[in-house]
Amino acid sequence: MHITRDGTRTWQNVTPAALQPWSRVNIIEASPHDVATAYVAVNRYQLDDFRPYIYKTHDFGKTWQLSVNGIPSDTFVRTVREDPKRKGLLYAGTETGVYLSFDDGENWQSLQINLPVVPITDLTIRDDDLIAATQGRAFWILDDLTPLQQMTDAAAAANAFLFTPRRTYRSRRAAFSTRPTEGIGQNPPGGVVVTYLLKAAPAQPVTIEFLDRAGQPIQRFTSSGEAAAAPAVVERGTRGGTARPPVPAKLGMNRFEWDTRYPDGHGIEGGTFLAGGSLRGPQATPGTYQVRLTVDGASVTREFEISKDPRLAATIDDYQKQFDLLIAVRDKVSTAHDAVNEIRGLQQEMTAATKRAGNQKVASAAATLNTKLEAVLYALWEPRYTGFDDQMLLFDLKLNNRIVALQGYVSGHEGAPTDQAQKVFAELSAELDRLLAQLADVKATELAAFRKLSGWAGRN
Repeated sequence: MHITRDGTRTWQNVTPAALQPWSRVNIIEASPHDVATAYVAVNRYQLDDFRPYIYKTHDFGKTWQLSVNGIPSDTFVRTVREDPKRKGLLYAGTETGVYLSFDDGENWQSLQINLPVVPITDLTIRDDDLIAATQGRAFWILDDLTPLQQMTDAAAAANAFLFTPRRTYRSRRAAFSTRPTEGIGQNPPGGVVVTYLLKAAPAQPVTIEFLDRAGQPIQRFTSSGEAAAAPAVVERGTRGGTARPPVPAKLGMNRFEWDTRYPDGHGIEGGTFLAGGSLRGPQATPGTYQVRLTVDGASVTREFEISKDPRLAATIDDYQKQFDLLIAVRDKVSTAHDAVNEIRGLQQEMTAATKRAGNQKVASAAATLNTKLEAVLYALWEPRYTGFDDQMLLFDLKLNNRIVALQGYVSGHEGAPTDQAQKVFAELSAELDRLLAQLADVKATELAAFRKLSGWAGRN
């Protein structure tokens, strides 16, 4: 091995004295943190010597140290790389897999996880992912090295430790693809991945909260039963429930993915059938956010970034305008569905009150009241639509679905909504306000009179 420090004008032999002749120097890794430091992967398997050889220097090759403690004596090394963000964090590719060192090669441990036993011909780190080239078994990628980069003795000793999530890029993925799936690897999670370490079994439910930069709450998830599935939502005949994922709470390393979305809109009790859109909350805009982990009453908070897709021309202001409209649309459809649920609840209680009264006068008043309630109900919602495409040819989808369809249109691209979308929202909002005012009038008159007649206290 030779080194030049004058732009290749002169070279100096710095071969380790212990390195035997005919050894193959497979990789020389110059440290990204220290100009005097380098790591060398050497192998001699073609000479029937299968021992590992990794040498390191911190003085431009004047002295070398063999650093292979923890790598099996019959496993030769093909490559060694240093993490670009953490000095002394090393990755070694061997004939049988990948090894990891937190202490500059003084001690090594296996990083095999689900990697098959396979020769690793080279390693590289890109965007905090470790990429391995193998001999005959394709490329393998270990997503998100940030827990390894942030792992310290204090983190390992803590009862609970929250790692800072890496930067997440807001992106859109195609819902359908005609490409063959054979031989295709699994994509990494598209949302914010939160990694945390639990040293002991928690006595209480573990919670993860996401907040904006100002500390205002966005979403809250827990390991307890309150993370149950939301009411089922059917979009164009496909039943796709918006389940809230439970927070893992097992001993050791845990990961939880947030899809960057705000809470969903309210559904209709018993199931919501929609066409052209959904109740899903809008995605968070690019910016700074916080995540809070709470374990047995102790909380820790980290900041993280959501960045825009650099390939798109949309500005932060465009994303904010889109978000503002989508939040308003979500709230409007929630209001419409709340009214539907309220009317259906009133109908049920009114039927029960009529049955209890057992006289024709109350029954007649109930029929009149129900007609008024249905006038609002069926303007808000089409109960006969149950998600099948051909039903849209038979039934006129009502106001709730028209609002939802606007959500589908506005969220269908990355950027500011059009002026037409804003105008349509204003028109739909005005129509909803008119129906809600009509409902309020029915409640204040016919419903109040029915309560008095039937002796039913009912709901407000």
